[in-house]
Amino acid sequence: MKNFYYILLFIGIALLIFNAARLSFDDLSWEENSNAYLGIIGPLLIILAMILAIRSTKKKKAPEEDSKGNLYGNE
Repeated sequence: MKNFYYILLFIGIALLIFNAARLSFDDLSWEENSNAYLGIIGPLLIILAMILAIRSTKKKKAPEEDSKGNLYGNE
């Protein structure tokens, strides 16, 4: 599952770069670049979701400590 997250993260970064290249830097108004702006927001949300999903899977695999400092869990 972790590889799937990394693949989606890479696709999100590629889409972000593609949509950033579509911006018209001569006129940065919403009327001129609305599609590009919306196209940037989508991949940003995908990237954020994949980063949070990867962090969540890493936390689930980390062993826990009890009150005495002994590690347990996921053995």
